[in-house]
Amino acid sequence: MKNLSSLERRLPISALQIGCGSFGVHLKRHLEQRVEKLLVVAGRKAPFPDLNSFDAIFLATNDSSLESLILEIRSKAPKAKIFHFSGFHFFKDSLGLHPVASFNKESKYNLDEITFVADGDVEEDIKKLFPITRSIDPLKKQKYHSFLSVTANSLQLIVNNIGKDFRDSLDMKPDLLKKIVIQSLQAELEKGETSFSGPWVRGEKELQNKTVEKMKSESLNNLNELFKCEIKIYKDKEQTKNGGKL
Repeated sequence: MKNLSSLERRLPISALQIGCGSFGVHLKRHLEQRVEKLLVVAGRKAPFPDLNSFDAIFLATNDSSLESLILEIRSKAPKAKIFHFSGFHFFKDSLGLHPVASFNKESKYNLDEITFVADGDVEEDIKKLFPITRSIDPLKKQKYHSFLSVTANSLQLIVNNIGKDFRDSLDMKPDLLKKIVIQSLQAELEKGETSFSGPWVRGEKELQNKTVEKMKSESLNNLNELFKCEIKIYKDKEQTKNGGKL
């Protein structure tokens, strides 16, 4: 297959991007290579150009400003095609294209390799700009966002917070925890639920209770709450698997 140059891949689209934060910097880099004309406005405080002169307006701002921003754009350009990237919000006057990834300014992301989830019908030109391979019922977006948020953040929070307790209370480097997190995650992805381990899996209730009491006595509150949460999740899964019986 012939490799197209950046210029050959560009679509005849004049685009305006509003916002250039953690996700916006990557969007800017992506659009610069995909559309013929791109103007980037840093944020709400910057003066807007003639909004009617753009084929597409991409909002890379924070979620809290989206609704008022969309209303402002609509008041000045009623026919504008507006796109936002929130995984939580649905707006009738714009199309949501949510990138399934966590972004920071320092790392370089190739948006062609990231799944985008749309909350409405997507025109062909936009499909050429973003790899949209999934769609979501707009009424289920908030639930969808909750799942993704917990999944993306939970392991990082565990490693960071539990790692600090591990270092402070045992005087050991937390890289040991990072290794077991990676090992456990690989086992989960390869084997599924069979990778679970712990006293609750082995049915050792006495050891389970002693572990909880020890964490209480050592004031390891974060660790204790996570441990109890793991027990509850495992019990719920077993109960479901056994038709309501443990």
